Amino acid sequence: MAIALSWAKCQLITTIEAVDAITHILERHNINGIEIDYLEKGKSNEKMSVDDVQLIFYLSSDIDVSEKVNQIIKEIKHLTTLNINVGSIASSIEFISDDWMNAWEKHYQSIQVSEQMTIVPTWKRQNLEVDSNVVIELDPGLAFGTGDHATTLMMLRALQKYSGNKQVVIDVGSGSGILSIASLLLGVKKVFAIDNDPQAIKSTERNAQLNGVDQSLIVNQGNLLSDIEVSADLIIANILAEVIVELAEDAYNHLKSGGYFITSGIIQRKKQMVSNQLEKSQFKIIETFEQDGWICIVAQK
Repeated sequence: MAIALSWAKCQLITTIEAVDAITHILERHNINGIEIDYLEKGKSNEKMSVDDVQLIFYLSSDIDVSEKVNQIIKEIKHLTTLNINVGSIASSIEFISDDWMNAWEKHYQSIQVSEQMTIVPTWKRQNLEVDSNVVIELDPGLAFGTGDHATTLMMLRALQKYSGNKQVVIDVGSGSGILSIASLLLGVKKVFAIDNDPQAIKSTERNAQLNGVDQSLIVNQGNLLSDIEVSADLIIANILAEVIVELAEDAYNHLKSGGYFITSGIIQRKKQMVSNQLEKSQFKIIETFEQDGWICIVAQK
């Protein structure tokens, strides 16, 4: 009997230098749980300029996989404008069986963000007892392992600390919608979620419905803050450091007096660059978190 093929295993060859930036691009396309395999020359002590690593991720074959991969590669190549060497970006696609997905769902575990917050995969929610006050039900869909990356965990913990009693939040680069949903479950009255990827918009809307917060969430497809006129109490953005630098001034202008800008996606060596731009944009840096070489910054207007 033939086995249905419904998942695509995608592989990209790139450089160690570009891994962090490419990881963020994949996350922006709702793809997490990325496997990183170091090639033989990437394991050496010598600094290689091309083809150090192989990145592996998975896509549902319900979409046009080739088109999606080409779109991702196009965005990766754009990183060269930021002086990031991306290498050859050689790619391959292999279709695999449903059995793989069933095994993955079986082993996908809940994520304990803190004592007060837990992320639960939707297919486990009914049979799982959770003590946390805030339970985020998530259908990862194309976002394998959503919520377990250090940047997301730090953003969620920062939201617990700074989102209390806020009226309006803007989530720039909403992805799966996890930060928007967490904000609403923590008591925020209204969230505007913005992403330029149609798949991310669908994922945000789907996950908001799962958590019963869709009536308080307004989802917009757009580029950063260019298409929104709202004044917010809090702006959150888990994106690339270079994009945070670009966003900083607009974020300041879109915040109410005393409002917070919480952002992550910043690797250690770019912490100072982002901090300098935030201060240049008149923000006061209140707190900084660090986990696994990633930085989360809380700034106040």
